[in-house]
Amino acid sequence: MKKGSPLLSRLNSAYFWDADLDKLNEQTDADYIIRRVFELGDIEEIGLVHGWFGKDCCRKALVSAEYLREAAIIQAMVFLDIPERRLFKSASKKQHHAV
Repeated sequence: MKKGSPLLSRLNSAYFWDADLDKLNEQTDADYIIRRVFELGDIEEIGLVHGWFGKDCCRKALVSAEYLREAAIIQAMVFLDIPERRLFKSASKKQHHAV
């Protein structure tokens, strides 16, 4: 992960396997970072991202996502006080998971 990035240096770089880590930026890539950590991260990392970006930013990134794993939706509902699964854009679309 980027040496000068306080948040990214604390996250598992494997979450961002499809990104150029030297170009990943907390400000411009916030939605991407939030979604990946809610999908793949542990509770501590989710808490770190939640604290870094804030509840509103995390909520916006996750509710508007085209695709989210079920675990990420559940974690978002708990961490961000989202009362219903149907509020997620991804909940209204059929999700395809690799077997």
